[in-house]
Formats: sequence, structure tokens, C-alpha cells
Amino acid sequence: MKKIRLLIVLGILLGISFLSGCPQEPTAPVFLSVAITQPQGQITCIQTTRDVPEPCSFEVTGTSTRVVSEPDVGIYVLLEPTRPSAGGFFIQLPPATVQSTGDWSATATLDDELIQVRNGAILNILAVIAERAGGIESQVNPVPNLADIPGILVQSDPVSLTVVVPTPTPAPTRRGR
Repeated sequence: MKKIRLLIVLGILLGISFLSGCPQEPTAPVFLSVAITQPQGQITCIQTTRDVPEPCSFEVTGTSTRVVSEPDVGIYVLLEPTRPSAGGFFIQLPPATVQSTGDWSATATLDDELIQVRNGAILNILAVIAERAGGIESQVNPVPNLADIPGILVQSDPVSLTVVVPTPTPAPTRRGR
């Protein structure tokens, strides 16, 4: 009887020591990573007219690990206008093109309807690795909180950008004689 109690106590102690070393909540796979390399600091949006702001597209590039070998995930760029705020995150589609090296590129757009193209505007960009079937592409922009976007596995550090819009040069005018 003492041997049975001793075995039960040892089993409980082993179980507790095993469980204390295990994570309590699932964590993101450590083998996936994503980072933004460009742009850094600012983007320049050339406007051809003073009166009607035009959309401004720019390339976002970065590095990643293991995304190419994972066909069920993709890299998505998110824009978060902070000054002036536009109410959340804007998912840029389509997802990034990823090379076999892990380098990736995507196009992001300030459309002036929801994301203003204004000199001095500030926005954060970040890249996320998300499940393709997780619903990220079906979200309606803006998404108020990052936590509201389904299927995100990993995110990059945010990069703060200032929008620079040079004053358009007026077109030459013809003078009549």
C-alpha cells in the first residue's frame, strides 16, 4: 500500500514538473518571421494638380522566413493612418509576392478617400503573416483593431512614415496675342 501511494505521489510530482515547463497558451510558430526593409522615414507622393488629390502608390519590401514553404499563409501590408487618423488599419491587397529567398514586395496605396494624401500626414505600416483562408482578405477597411483581423500569425515591427507631397508645378499657360 505504501508503494502504491509513493508511486501516485511521484506520478503527480512528475506531472506537475512536466506541466510547469510547458507553455500555458499556444504561441505563434517561432520559425515564421517578417520584417519591413523599405520604405523608411518618408514616402513622396507626386501630385499633378493642386485641386484634386490623386491616389499615391508606393512599394513596400521586406524579408521573411519560411513563408515560401508555407502555402497556406501570405504576407499582407497594413496601413494605419495616425495623423490624421482614419479609424484603424487598412489591409492592402493583393498579398505580397514572396521570392524563394524570403524577400518580398507589395504595393500600398493612399487613396485620398479613406487615407489622405496630405503633406505631413503620418502613418504606420506593418507587415503580417496571416492564414490565407483565415478571412483577412474579406475584412472591410478600416479594421478598428489589429486583434480584430482573423488569422494573423506573426507581425513585423511598425514603421512610421511621413507623407511628403511637393507642391505641383503649374502647367505653363499660353498667352494670346
